[in-house]
Amino acid sequence: SINASLSSSTSISKSGFYFDTIITITLYGTNDSTYIDHCFELAKDYENKFSNTITTSDISKINDAAGKAVVTVSDETIELLSAGIKYGQLSNGCFDLTIGHLSDLWNFSENANLSEKTNHMADASILPSAKEIGECIKHIDYTKLQIKDNNVFLDDIKSKIDIGGTGFNMITDIVRILYDNKITVNMTCKYAGASLRKHDYYVLYTS
Repeated sequence: SINASLSSSTSISKSGFYFDTIITITLYGTNDSTYIDHCFELAKDYENKFSNTITTSDISKINDAAGKAVVTVSDETIELLSAGIKYGQLSNGCFDLTIGHLSDLWNFSENANLSEKTNHMADASILPSAKEIGECIKHIDYTKLQIKDNNVFLDDIKSKIDIGGTGFNMITDIVRILYDNKITVNMTCKYAGASLRKHDYYVLYTS
C-alpha cells in the first residue's frame, strides 16, 4: 500500500511554530535537511507577510489602515487575498477573510495567560457575549476588500483580515509545487493540540 511504502522509505521530519500554529513537515524520499530547512524558511517568510499578529506584516498594515488608506503589498499577499475573495464568492460568504475581530473574541491562548487561575485554563466567564459577537458580525464582509494591482484598501474601519486556512493552503501548495516529482510531502498543522489542517501529497520520488 502507499502508506506502507511511505513508512519504510527514507524520510526526515521537523516541527515549528508559525501563525500561532504548530506545523510539522515530513519529507519522504530524502534525509537531506536542506529540503526541510527550506520549507521552514518559506513558512517564516510567509508568516512575516501574512500574520495579523506581526505588526510589520502586509496583513497588519492593511488592518491598521482599514477605512483610512490604501496599502501597497507584495505579490504573494495579493495572490493570497485574491484567493480568499474567490473562496468567499464560491461559498456565498460562508468563508470570509474579514473575520479577524470575531476570531479575536476567541483568543483562548491570550485569555488563558491573563486568567488568575493557577492552571491557566480559560473558562466560560471569559467567553464573548452575544452582543460582542453581533457587533463583530456587522463588519464581516469580504466585498469591502478592494484590490487594484498591488494596492489594497479595506473599506471598513472596524473590519479586520484574518487569513486563516487560506494561508495554510497557500504555503502547503507552494511546498508541494516546489518539490513535485522529487519527494513526497506530508504537512500537518495543529492548533491547541488538535489537528486543524492536514495536507498529504503523495508524489513519486524521481531522483
